[in-house]
Amino acid sequence: MERGKIILAGGEISAKNNPIYEKFLASCGNETAQVAIVSAASCNPQKSFGDFSNVLFLYGLKENQIAHISLNNSLLKTEISLLNKCNLIWFVGGDQNKLYSALMNNQKVLYAIKLLHNKGVTIAGTSAGAAILTKTMIGGGSSYCALLGVKNTHNIYTDESEFGGLLLSDGIGFIHKIIADQHFNAKGRIGRLAVVITMNPNYLGVGIDEDTAILVDLANSTFEVIGRNGVTILGAKREVSNSDLMKIENIKLHYLSEYDMFDYENRRVLVHQSKRLTTGNEFFTKHQTIASGVANANNSLIDLLSYGLIDNKLSNEVRSFCFEAENVGFELVFTKDSFSEGYFSKINGLERYSIKNVLMSIYPVNVKIDRR
Repeated sequence: MERGKIILAGGEISAKNNPIYEKFLASCGNETAQVAIVSAASCNPQKSFGDFSNVLFLYGLKENQIAHISLNNSLLKTEISLLNKCNLIWFVGGDQNKLYSALMNNQKVLYAIKLLHNKGVTIAGTSAGAAILTKTMIGGGSSYCALLGVKNTHNIYTDESEFGGLLLSDGIGFIHKIIADQHFNAKGRIGRLAVVITMNPNYLGVGIDEDTAILVDLANSTFEVIGRNGVTILGAKREVSNSDLMKIENIKLHYLSEYDMFDYENRRVLVHQSKRLTTGNEFFTKHQTIASGVANANNSLIDLLSYGLIDNKLSNEVRSFCFEAENVGFELVFTKDSFSEGYFSKINGLERYSIKNVLMSIYPVNVKIDRR
């Protein structure tokens, strides 16, 4: 029997994001769906269970089609019994390190989940619930601290860990060859993911934006992008310095949006046929080279790469910066070459770009700010 699909969502999934929920329910249909909601990552498991139940009600499910898996030891036998009746599993967000510990302390539940997946059950997770599903898991840390080489060695996630040292640990391993990062554009995690894949060169870095997900087909080693924003893929060629500060050169970057697919076995982009090639017919003619703050136009990653670079006749390079104070910072340089391609379409009234083969390099720089 073929293993079930995997859905990795980037967090902050709107209840109105029909494509993600419809893909989740597609394998069994609304009428026969029996959903297990695993809430152990949350700081308020009961509320998270209730919130996601309310979303499922919007898609036609009833209370008797939804089970709460809290990973509470006192409920172990009951929750395993509930799990075995389910044909869909959803891990809510919160703290992936807390969730991992709970699963390690409830091996019988984890075994039941893996058995169900091997029987074809679709497993989905959002935010922390997505991070846990890969073999190697990012547990915390900021881009800036990751580039500085600061690591969290305690395997504990605290409020400060969001902005502290890089924490890498084991996930539960439903997906190999991919390391996923969530809230990707909103929380500026491109530097963090770049560092992680230089440490794990056989893996592909997949940064998933909020209100967006990937649907992974393990049998074919492909995934499809679904949802409102996009997915950044980092991998392939890289050159890393051995200095104290991280210097990374020539990482290959792709950015995919809704309906695009990626073959992660062969590292091949499959842009959806509805999108037209912009390369050779670029729309913008503006020298935009730097985006580094909230007062800059087009300062998000996709805006910088699309309007600033790939769909811009006058630009072959754009830059952004990462720093938290004076002295040490990092320059991120994105370059297009003869292999770079851009694609554009409007889907449901929203502009969608897809980008292939941009090179990204990251250099340490000195930062000095003089107020005038």
